[in-house]
Amino acid sequence: MDNPMSLEWVKTVGSIVVSWPVVGLIAILFFRKPLLASVTWLTGATIQRFKLGGFEVELQTVKDRQALQEAEIGAIQIALKGVLTMHEIDHLQGLNKSGNYLIRYEPDLYRYLHRLDGLKFIQPKPEQEHGLFTIEERHREDDKLPFDNRPAFDLKKFVYITDDGKQYLSTLNDILSKLPAARRGAQA
Repeated sequence: MDNPMSLEWVKTVGSIVVSWPVVGLIAILFFRKPLLASVTWLTGATIQRFKLGGFEVELQTVKDRQALQEAEIGAIQIALKGVLTMHEIDHLQGLNKSGNYLIRYEPDLYRYLHRLDGLKFIQPKPEQEHGLFTIEERHREDDKLPFDNRPAFDLKKFVYITDDGKQYLSTLNDILSKLPAARRGAQA
């Protein structure tokens, strides 16, 4: 009728599944909350870690995990905001928009763009012979004029935003949109 090998398999696997450690672990998984509530009620203490046979189980409350995740998210927000200055973010956002991005030369422009280039958030256009330095060569003398009298130029003729730069902006905007309005204003 039945193959003796299949009965051996059932017998072997069945003995493992029905063993006390496995049954105990399954019971703990299914009845964890009622068991912890009972132990807490009986002892007045919260159990964080216990052993059953060769298994050690560590429990964290939902509040503990949530507090940890909130702290981690806060740290990520600070780190992400701290990567770029507001001036660098402004240039990155301008390059990310459609159409021209007209700016006026300022003494720190090369430093901002050089840093964005170093982070691989922007890249010089291939047709620019000297890369970012071309902007310096063409507009350095503009610094002698009052800011409002300096000629505007399209930064997109010299550089473009990379996929990394777009991803950074997207992530930054996503995180900032989730901050409460009071914190967002204080961190901007």
